[in-house]
Amino acid sequence: MLQKPRVILIAALVAVVLPLGAQQPSSSGADRVRERYTKYEFRVPMRDGGHVAASLWQRLSATYLASPELQVRPRLALPIEHLDCTLDAAPTPLIKGYLRLGAKLLGPPAWDPDFQTADLPMLLCLNDLPGRYRRHFLGAR
Repeated sequence: MLQKPRVILIAALVAVVLPLGAQQPSSSGADRVRERYTKYEFRVPMRDGGHVAASLWQRLSATYLASPELQVRPRLALPIEHLDCTLDAAPTPLIKGYLRLGAKLLGPPAWDPDFQTADLPMLLCLNDLPGRYRRHFLGAR
């Protein structure tokens, strides 16, 4: 009974993510990409004007930033250079969980003025999941 919700969680987060300038794959290629990666935007409320989001970015990007060929740029970037990036902001349990699984930050936070959030893009390669988590989430050996 517990196995089914875990599989649904992984499937719900699947998205096609291509590096900048990459060609759109054929449908069979897109299926392979969907099987290998999950992409998620973690929303950080900006009640404080974005200082917590900027501090999270500073703290996490030092360790968890993706390789340059996978990085993305936001269309509407959070103005990090004008914010206090020195707050002791702790990542949420969900972000910590993704980082433990091997997720990487794809780039600086985007500002979403409609929802007043800063969105941190992250990517998780399912092929790189530690064996323990592969067995737990995917039933892989």
